[in-house]
Amino acid sequence: MSKRKYKTLLVSEKLKLPSHYDCGKSRDELCRENNIPKATLCRIIHNKEKIRSQCIDGKGKLKRIRAAEYPEVEV
Repeated sequence: MSKRKYKTLLVSEKLKLPSHYDCGKSRDELCRENNIPKATLCRIIHNKEKIRSQCIDGKGKLKRIRAAEYPEVEV
C-alpha cells in the first residue's frame, strides 16, 4: 500500500470542510474528495471555531495557525 501524499490546506479551505459536514456529507466522503486522512478531518471539525476566527481576522491565505510568542508585541 502506497503512502498518501501530504497535502496542506489553506485556512479558508479548512473553513469549508465543517460546513459541508454539517450539511450532511459523511466524513469518509469528505476525506476522499479532499484527499486528507480521517484524523485530519476530525481535528479540523473539532477546531472549527478557532479556524473561523482566523478567517474573520483576514488570515484566510495562511496554511498554519500559530500563536505569537509575545502576543502583546504583535498587536
